[in-house]
Amino acid sequence: MIFGGIKGLNIFRPESVSLQDARLAVMVADVRISNTSFRDSASRRYITGWNGTVVSRLRLPYDKASLAFDFVALDYSAPDKISYAYFLEGWDNTWVQAGKVRTANYSRLREGEYVLRVKAANSQGDWGPETKLFIRVLPPWYRSWWAYCLYVAVVSGMVAGWSWYRRKQARMAYEILVAQMETRQEKELNEKKLSFFTNITHELRTPLTLIVNPVKELLGKAEDELKPDLNLVYRNANRLLTLVDQLMLFRTAESDLSKMHVSRFELHQLCRDTFECFSQLAHSRQIRYTFSAPDHPVAFTGDQRKMEIVLFNLISNAVKYTPSQGTIKVALTDTENGAVITVADTGCGIDEQLKSHLFEKYYRGKQQPSGRETGFGIGLYLVRQFVDLHGGELDVRATGIREPCLPSGCNRLSRMSTF
Repeated sequence: MIFGGIKGLNIFRPESVSLQDARLAVMVADVRISNTSFRDSASRRYITGWNGTVVSRLRLPYDKASLAFDFVALDYSAPDKISYAYFLEGWDNTWVQAGKVRTANYSRLREGEYVLRVKAANSQGDWGPETKLFIRVLPPWYRSWWAYCLYVAVVSGMVAGWSWYRRKQARMAYEILVAQMETRQEKELNEKKLSFFTNITHELRTPLTLIVNPVKELLGKAEDELKPDLNLVYRNANRLLTLVDQLMLFRTAESDLSKMHVSRFELHQLCRDTFECFSQLAHSRQIRYTFSAPDHPVAFTGDQRKMEIVLFNLISNAVKYTPSQGTIKVALTDTENGAVITVADTGCGIDEQLKSHLFEKYYRGKQQPSGRETGFGIGLYLVRQFVDLHGGELDVRATGIREPCLPSGCNRLSRMSTF
């Protein structure tokens, strides 16, 4: 194309004209963290990538995740025709067409990794390259990795504790069941023994009755030198008959223990008669066997049969578990508060830890070193029941014990007081 001019011709060739690529680059001008510019010292600590002009990386706590970004495209030929768009990866679903608005606002961002992508279009609608800013929002302490490790440890500990507790409860239940079974078996064994002896008592009672009555008649006819021996035979045969009756009584003791046949009797004579029942046995075992009581009668109101059982069991245990050359002292004392009966022996003694079980039904201690078997655990149980029934007290003392040995009633010192 040729055009005329003042100075001559002007030649214009259109094919030689080329358009300049004017795609716009975007720069993040400012970042406001909780409405505070990143240039402020309070917010600058959250900037992890900055070349002195452009911010490229942020690292924020969860409570500071309210952000505002100002961006600008460097074009001065037609700034009013520039359009902007931004997209926050991890938060936005699509690009946000901001038009001529040069600010992007985000609040309450959750913990995680984000990438802010910003771009600008020139007046011809051509989009320029993207500018990226990397953002990391830290989780709160209760959602941090070490907090989750702590939660796992706590839950694991709770599960382990619950499992241990369940195993302990199961083991305890098993031990209780075993103990109950052992107790039941021991009780059944004792019941079988008692049933066996009860059946024997029915067979023994009649011949014993036939022995006691003739001996009683012989006492009235015998010479004076034979009377002591016959009297000993009569007392022990009569005592054996009483024991047979007591064994039959114990079979019905569950319902009859609280029944009393009250009468007034002479306690001094009852103690002496019971004491003399064991004199021959103590003499044969070379035991120093003594009895002391007031010179005057000691009247007592109560159940004579039950008191006889109490005395017999206390003295019987003392004789049974006192070794040869030992000593047994039976004493009756009359005080203002009532009668005090003391049975003291030099036997094997009682362990202090076992005293609380001494009067339990069917309770038996360990065997003696000599291998002597224990009793049935009945005698002292009856003693406790009958003394309580009379409103009395039992005092058990043990001193000088070298080995714990507690058959039913093996005692260093047994005291029954305050009737």
